Amino acid sequence: MPTVPNKTDEVLVQITDLFPHKTQSNATLNPNFQGPRYQRAIYNGALVKTVVLEADFTVKTTVSGLSAYLISTIEVSSNADEIGLTPAQADAIATAIIGQVGYASSLTVAVINALIQATTVDGGDADGIGKGNSTATVLEILQILSGSRVYTLPATTDLGDENDDNSFTPLDAQIQASFFSTPVGTKDVSSADASFFTSARSGQINLAQSKKTTSGVASPVLVAYNDDGSLIQ
Repeated sequence: MPTVPNKTDEVLVQITDLFPHKTQSNATLNPNFQGPRYQRAIYNGALVKTVVLEADFTVKTTVSGLSAYLISTIEVSSNADEIGLTPAQADAIATAIIGQVGYASSLTVAVINALIQATTVDGGDADGIGKGNSTATVLEILQILSGSRVYTLPATTDLGDENDDNSFTPLDAQIQASFFSTPVGTKDVSSADASFFTSARSGQINLAQSKKTTSGVASPVLVAYNDDGSLIQ
């Protein structure tokens, strides 16, 4: 869901057309009911938290969110050096990615990399997902945006080599995976759940995703993505 600007904002979307709904479920014949399903908007500040770095490019204090993910997984090419994002760049890219959701826009590799490169500038097409030593993936970004996973960057994590002009230090795959946690109550959508895709293409999720202002500007209350960042529509 598009984020909300204040912690006190409460935006909850109820989806009731997933099968089987509790009013349709037969415990003998059907799997456990999954409707109604609720999706809660995330506070923008929970995703865009500035990472504070020590002089040796280690993380000063533990921080969670999309900014933390980007600064630890995206390598930048600048003046022939391979370095990490600055905290300000990570925040700017995270904000731009969140903005895409607010307009029901796709978040494919090409789209996200364009947002990254618009901020890093110097590296051109060398910066982004699948570039250099970057370890970010579209799926992990979507998981963070949806709130189905929380990415927490621990204090003292080494993000660069101070003796080599802040050369980017890619995370080990297992270490990166260990920084993710699943909030209590999270229920992932199965790729085999036909009712979810029906809802996303022609049901309540589609209606929520297609919402526009009176002037015709996209104003979705919920956006459905495939794992590759393309819209389900």
